Amino acid sequence: MKMTWIERFKLLPVWIIVADLLFGVALNIQSALVPYKAAVGSDGLPISPEIAFNWIQVLVNGVMVIIVLSAIFMLLKMKHLSDHGERLAPTLTRAIAVLAVLAFAMPALLLWFGAAYQFFAHGRLTVTFTQSRYLLVAACQPYLVWVAAMLWRGQHRLYHGTKRSKNERLYHKWFAKNTQKK
Repeated sequence: MKMTWIERFKLLPVWIIVADLLFGVALNIQSALVPYKAAVGSDGLPISPEIAFNWIQVLVNGVMVIIVLSAIFMLLKMKHLSDHGERLAPTLTRAIAVLAVLAFAMPALLLWFGAAYQFFAHGRLTVTFTQSRYLLVAACQPYLVWVAAMLWRGQHRLYHGTKRSKNERLYHKWFAKNTQKK
């Protein structure tokens, strides 16, 4: 099934987050390959073997990024299936994927609420615009929370038979008619 431009545009925040995660891993690999000059002790030997510890950081960061990326893609697949009316069995893998995405994205949402409260209640601007990359990714992370909430809403409706609005019924009727195999 082909995606329309609107559906592709809706995934733009996800692709920004994915690109930033991969860019962060690339920066870690670069810093491991070209370590900075470490402090040298009185005997002329480095205080810590930088090359060993830098690669441990690359390994840990790489595993965390793989876990988050696989959870994000699993969440998007579940959302796609849910949008097309498929009831998903609640498995441990799916629950862990949703929880991993929420653990990754929820702090950004809470920090945005805190920044808005500080601005509107006290007039303090706590958001800095000097690091545009971090600001853009932080602005995109609440979208993942919204996707998880819409997945839950869709599955709740499918399992409990909650009635859909008139627009949703028309869309699903149109979708069923236009996607039938001929």
